[in-house]
Amino acid sequence: MIIKSLNDLFRKAHCSETRIEQLQELVNLENEALCAAVALHPNCNKSLLEKLLHLDMSAVNENLIRRYSTYPSLYSLNVREVKVNDAEYIHKLRTDVSLSKYISTVNDDVEDQRQYIIKYLNDNTEKRISFYFILENSTTGKRCGTVRIYNFNDDVFEWGSWILDGNKSRYAAMETAILIYEFAFNVLGFDRSEFKVNKRNEKVISYHKKSGANIIRQDEYNFYFSIQKEISLQFSNTLRKKLKSKFP
Repeated sequence: MIIKSLNDLFRKAHCSETRIEQLQELVNLENEALCAAVALHPNCNKSLLEKLLHLDMSAVNENLIRRYSTYPSLYSLNVREVKVNDAEYIHKLRTDVSLSKYISTVNDDVEDQRQYIIKYLNDNTEKRISFYFILENSTTGKRCGTVRIYNFNDDVFEWGSWILDGNKSRYAAMETAILIYEFAFNVLGFDRSEFKVNKRNEKVISYHKKSGANIIRQDEYNFYFSIQKEISLQFSNTLRKKLKSKFP
């Protein structure tokens, strides 16, 4: 009976239809193998993933790393996490006035960018507090931009540092939105995103409004947006339908 019961629990841990409440019950048993299975479950939310991390079990931690290294499949972009040798490229993007006029400025020292990346990698060794992505054109293999997920606050995240250069693919903007929303909501387990956009950046403001994001406040320089998980994923699904017709 015990073996049968354990097998039932494992089936539940692997079943895609298992609800978050049931997953929480499985984690409460503190069985390492069960918890490791739950760590890969698509229905995990941010709170449950945090609880799994705090268990500090080897198999669980390995699966969390695996989970956080699995990015949504895209069409004309490859995605990877930033490396130290990307410092010069990122610095070039952020000091190009035509590309970075709506984001925070950086100084002229490439070494500062290098140290920033080193700190980012160190800060995210034991616990994920942000993600810094390099985007690559999958046809040419060339780097074509950056985007970040950061400022984690319970079930809310912010995203920004979104820059696409001349090497970008035709649909890079659409694919970046898919990446951010599917990764942050389906993989990281967030429920909402809040972010700011410079008021002069009319193109991006329009894009976010079309996605279903709402302006919740503003100051002299920025609009502050909020978008819920369900709306974001609906928008992502709409983008995928459009792109699938372009990439049969």
